[in-house]
Amino acid sequence: MSSLFVSEETPERMVESSEYDSNAEIEDESTASSGKNSVEPTGDYDNNDDDPIIEEMPIHLNFDSLVNNCEIDVFQYPTRTISSYAGSNNSQSILNSRIKDNSGVIELEIPMNTTKFFDDSKSNKWLQTKTQTLRGVFNENAGYYVGIVKDKQLYLNKVSKTSQLRPSFKYIDEAKSIRIQNERELNSRTINDDADKKKEANGGKNGAHVVQMAVKSSGENVPRLGGALQSCKLEEGEFFVDYKWNNAESESSQNLRQELINEEDEVLVSRDSQSKYFDDLLSDVTVTPFNA
Repeated sequence: MSSLFVSEETPERMVESSEYDSNAEIEDESTASSGKNSVEPTGDYDNNDDDPIIEEMPIHLNFDSLVNNCEIDVFQYPTRTISSYAGSNNSQSILNSRIKDNSGVIELEIPMNTTKFFDDSKSNKWLQTKTQTLRGVFNENAGYYVGIVKDKQLYLNKVSKTSQLRPSFKYIDEAKSIRIQNERELNSRTINDDADKKKEANGGKNGAHVVQMAVKSSGENVPRLGGALQSCKLEEGEFFVDYKWNNAESESSQNLRQELINEEDEVLVSRDSQSKYFDDLLSDVTVTPFNA
């Protein structure tokens, strides 16, 4: 029975011994590691954190690196990785690309993977489609840059516009429009047939017709469309312009990549130290003390 119970003094002695051992181990580790495997800081940066600076690289900011009036646009496709077919270097990854320049609307057509989770019956129902359309709207960029690292040097090029692409199920709308158009034509033929039958029943004379007249109001009283509706109406009235899509391995893409790495630009040198940068960054931050 005595082995099942522990006296009250035993836990205190155990705690004291464990604390003593842990402190001793910490002191031994700090003593053994002092002066070894340390990374010396470069420049005026502090190296008292857990993630020291091990290497620095010069930064080139290219202002006139684009050729033939080209611009850098970034297409973002959420939920897709770079290893997907839309981001691959395959020349067939993007089948067609078209842009409405005034509205800033872009559409990309990519092939569907017909080997997995593909329903042929629904494809036949929706005009035998085997492509998917990605649609987005361009936004003017205010601070994004594309960086290319070469020979331990970073080359920055300003991004002109960005666009987030989303799947557009236009094939469903097209199939619905065709069905509605067929129904209208069928109804029109039915109405004409009924009118011809009534005309024959009346001995070739036309029956009475109801004429509806509308008075056109002045332009001042006509309600104007809001911003979103007006933009939508302008976008619907604009036609797409087709653009040629060059994959990353094409010769034109490789030549443009070389233009983005401009060796003649001056290297950017920071005028402030790291501590000065953080002081300026946190100068407007107000810390409210917490009273328990």
